[in-house]
Amino acid sequence: MLNAFAPSAEGPVTVVLATFGWRRTVLGWIEHARAAGCTHYRIVCLDDALAGFLGERGEGPRAVALRDALPDAPLPDLDAMDRDTRIQALVRLRVKLCRRLAEAGHDFILSDADAFWLGDPRPWLAAQAGYDLLFSQGTTFPRRHYQRRRFTLCAGFFLCRANARTRGWFERVEALEPLSTDDQVRMNEALARDPCGHWRLERPVPALRTRGAWVRPPLEAVFLACAQRTLRHPVPRVLVNAACRLARIDWILTSPDIIEGRFAEGLRVGVIPMHIVMRGPFRGWGEPLVQHCSDNKLQPAHRDPHAGARDSPL
Repeated sequence: MLNAFAPSAEGPVTVVLATFGWRRTVLGWIEHARAAGCTHYRIVCLDDALAGFLGERGEGPRAVALRDALPDAPLPDLDAMDRDTRIQALVRLRVKLCRRLAEAGHDFILSDADAFWLGDPRPWLAAQAGYDLLFSQGTTFPRRHYQRRRFTLCAGFFLCRANARTRGWFERVEALEPLSTDDQVRMNEALARDPCGHWRLERPVPALRTRGAWVRPPLEAVFLACAQRTLRHPVPRVLVNAACRLARIDWILTSPDIIEGRFAEGLRVGVIPMHIVMRGPFRGWGEPLVQHCSDNKLQPAHRDPHAGARDSPL
């Protein structure tokens, strides 16, 4: 069944995992993706209700049941689980599916259902030919990695080019399950533990969170100089992290260029600039190609007979 995920003339397949609780968000994602020119996508349905729902709306050929995507994997009884246990099980399956796709030799884009395509990001991704993995940039999660370098990888939108390097990396991510059930934590940690790991951020641009949005701080050059000095040394970094936590201030480093990481066995990882894939509201940064909008503000209104209640996160 993994042949359903093979690249087409459009390029790598785009994979979205969802449950029936996110049905309206999935319809919004499909509408945006189609408007951007993307028809080569697969919605991995984590329950039969979503598969039936999408089939009624003509998306049956692009809806893949989880048991078909991972036919030889032991699948949990999701309906018997509480919410937190269910999310942990689904994240475990998402990592397993990514590994299987890489093992099958299929390049792919993984997108959260609430990472809405305002334009087509695939030509831009295809132009970055030297990278094995291209991740959207997170903000402050996982906290430990954020506090160390002030940027993180976001598992909600990324491109994987299938090769021996990415297969090995997904094996390491899967092996870190005892550390955390969250795949974003494990993906950041797998790179942090690499003995040959090195990141290069050529043109850092700081962003400060205020009133729920990210903005460039006043006196940006002075702020950036102080930030870079702080990050070089562990003691000032700990003190600044503690002060920011008390003041409830978050700041990150972004870049108009790809943040480049090089790791063991030649693995090359890039962090996509925020102006291409934006995580949350960034004031004054223009319109991205993909807006990862967890509050679903970009979701179109649909006349959905099943949508009496607000979408639930899985």
